[in-house]
This record gives sequence, C-alpha cells and structure tokens, in this order.
Amino acid sequence: MLFRSGHSAYIDYLLTLGTVGLLAYVLGLVLGIVRAFRCYRLSQRCDYAFCGAVLVFGAIDGVFESGIADPSLLMFLWMVILIRLAFAPLQPHLQVSEECRSNLDLVGTAPTLL
Repeated sequence: MLFRSGHSAYIDYLLTLGTVGLLAYVLGLVLGIVRAFRCYRLSQRCDYAFCGAVLVFGAIDGVFESGIADPSLLMFLWMVILIRLAFAPLQPHLQVSEECRSNLDLVGTAPTLL
C-alpha cells in the first residue's frame, strides 16, 4: 500500500527520511526558533521576532498539514530565515558603542575653524 500524504509534515518526513531525518528537521526548527527569540531579546529588533513568528507558524502548520514540506514560497522563506539566523551574532553590539564613544571624544577635542 502506497501512502501519498501523511497529512502532517512530521509524518511525511518520518516516512520519507526516517527517524534520523525527522530528528534533524525538528532539531533545526527548534534551534532556529530559540535563536530567533534570543536574538530578539538581545537586540530588540523586530525582524528577529518576525523570523521567530514565521518559524513557529511553520512548526504548528506542520502538525496539521503536509504542504509546508512541499517546495513553495513559504518553504523558501523558511530556509532563508534559518540561514540568516545561523549567521546572526548573539552578542549585543558593544564594539559599535565603543566606536561611537571614541568618535565623540574626537569631536570634543577637534579644533574649530571659528
């Protein structure tokens, strides 16, 4: 008997990729969600919150529908978000603030032409 769809992305991945593929998929998804909200908490930038919300939507949608696993614009967006989060820095930008302070010090000591 051949099953065309498991009506869940997780069941589809289990049937096509096996347990190792399903665990890799779930691990990548969970780590992406955690990283998105951690980056949001550190930087307070709403684009990280949006990325986390899209990933959470995909995780919930994957339970009820197998269409999230098909090649689509949503899956492309999901992969772009995961790649972007893989290279997102987790530290606040302390170097920028130190650079700004040094620039302010230079402005205060610069001679004026008046």
